[in-house]
Amino acid sequence: MFESSKLADLDGEATAAYIAARHRDLVQAEADLMAAVVHFADIHNGEALDSAGAPLPGMERAVRRGGPGTPTVAEFAHAEIAALQDVHPASAASQMADGQDLVHRLPRLWALARIGHVRIWKARKVAAWTRQLSLEQAGWVDEQVAGYAMSLPFGRFELLVRAKIIEADPEAEEARREAAEAERFVRTGRANEHGLKVLVAKASAGDVIWFVAMCDRIATILRANGATGSLDVLRSQAIGILANPAHALALLAGFDASRTPMPAGDPSADPGEGSGGGDDDSVEPYPPDPVEDPDHIGEDDVHPALNDADEQQGDAPSDQSDFGGGTGYPSPRWDGSTTPFGGGLPQAELSKLRPPAVLYIHLSQDSFTRDPVTGVARFEGHGPISAQQAREFLGDHCQVIIKPVIDLATATPVDAYETPNRLREALHLRTPADVFPFATSLARNVDIDHTVSHIDVDEGGPPGQTSLDNLGPMARFHHRIKTHGRWQVRQPESGVYLWRSPFGYYYMVNETGTYPLSRSIGAAAWAHAADSPSAPVIDLWRSAVSFDPESYPAA
Repeated sequence: MFESSKLADLDGEATAAYIAARHRDLVQAEADLMAAVVHFADIHNGEALDSAGAPLPGMERAVRRGGPGTPTVAEFAHAEIAALQDVHPASAASQMADGQDLVHRLPRLWALARIGHVRIWKARKVAAWTRQLSLEQAGWVDEQVAGYAMSLPFGRFELLVRAKIIEADPEAEEARREAAEAERFVRTGRANEHGLKVLVAKASAGDVIWFVAMCDRIATILRANGATGSLDVLRSQAIGILANPAHALALLAGFDASRTPMPAGDPSADPGEGSGGGDDDSVEPYPPDPVEDPDHIGEDDVHPALNDADEQQGDAPSDQSDFGGGTGYPSPRWDGSTTPFGGGLPQAELSKLRPPAVLYIHLSQDSFTRDPVTGVARFEGHGPISAQQAREFLGDHCQVIIKPVIDLATATPVDAYETPNRLREALHLRTPADVFPFATSLARNVDIDHTVSHIDVDEGGPPGQTSLDNLGPMARFHHRIKTHGRWQVRQPESGVYLWRSPFGYYYMVNETGTYPLSRSIGAAAWAHAADSPSAPVIDLWRSAVSFDPESYPAA
């Protein structure tokens, strides 16, 4: 037993080794504890109670804590293990249910957790999410996701599991989604002493996206018209404007975007972690600039347009307070002869008043055109959704632009330091996640780092340094760690990132997640990755992190 008082005698490297060892002990102890809880449930199997005949009112019964396919257990059994762990009986009941699901319904995930390759808390999440599935459906999800539980950070792993749950039981998932529709609400709190109220709403993701996009649009129009204050304050003022449809319609119709481009955001805002740009690497704003895509300046999912040159032209109302029929604009009114709320404008003109918004939805052609029930789409910033939900997001209030598949082989390198938009798009499709070990960000507006530092061609640098083979997305904080924190990274293969920590720990990051490497394998791979990858070494560390469910013993 190591005495904590001796920690003061350890240097940085020895302390790192101590932390790694204690973490391994903790992970194994968690797995041993869960195994003991399941064994306790087996000892108190409910079959003995069932064989004793019908219980009297209030007597202990046999209950099923886990999902379909798990054995019954004595109703009061969990109270004992709750007291032993200093937790409420409800917590112990949940622990027992999760453990039984892992052993009987998710055997691959349990095998990995049992030997310390997957944290118990992560495995328990999967057990809870899949409890409503049948035994066969849960087994299929287990087969699909178990290997990724070792490498993906929790946020990305959750998205994968939820997508597989939709695939496993699309009808039930759609029924659950429809039931959740009843949970929508709009509520307000009490006003404070300054006359401010909090507005809280739960609505469909599509409605919220369009509402926020409209608030953004009105806020940027107010800013362009000379309003002061942060964009957050202007967005809050937009709520009041939207409460008066006549006011909102006249403001939207009266804005001449061709003479006053819509601002992309608050120039005074601190980019912070995860935002684009950087002092020491590529800072080009993304998505594509106005020359390539004038309607698309987005960050994450939705933002106002940068160039609304097709917006209705004309002079703004002479009196901004007169929205009942300012100069040059018809009085907004309910006009059933044109549209439900037409303000006297034809449908074609009203379509220009909609807030430009960008939704990144990734789905296969089969899911969208030939598989209306079981298809799954990935909605950036939201997660997996059914094909039916994708259709709802892309309803008649959207103008849909289908972009072709990008052939990564055509992503030609450039000599310049800045990353052109076509390369950024290709990089995001190849490597959508932050490449720092165990990072979770899937955002588009991150820094693009040169794995090998860029040297200007005029100063002797080689051509084609800005290429997919030498780029990786990182949140700002991780970019700073790599640049200034003594972490090092190499790309032995395009899209494969080999990291070395300051104390010599190695991690491999690829499209499937993060894999800690042993020091011997990591050092060997590191030594050969600088110049040209050595096939035997690459194969060695690749095999070290491969996952074969059949190779793990049964629990």
